[in-house]
Amino acid sequence: MRERAKDLLRRGFSLIPIEPKGKKPLIRWQAYQDERATSETVEGWFEQWREPNLGIVTGAISGIIVLDLDDDE
Repeated sequence: MRERAKDLLRRGFSLIPIEPKGKKPLIRWQAYQDERATSETVEGWFEQWREPNLGIVTGAISGIIVLDLDDDE
């Protein structure tokens, strides 16, 4: 996952650590809407948490949007 994080950073995505096998951020993520984490910060996440998942902050910072559609049910 560390190598994947490095690749995503190189590609310009804003990353945050997410709980393993979940969706809950492990940090306050709002600052990462305006500023990308450094490679040193991301490395620190892997030191602090055994194996965090990675989340990509969507919007202008990463250049992507997510559209979540649900049916009538």
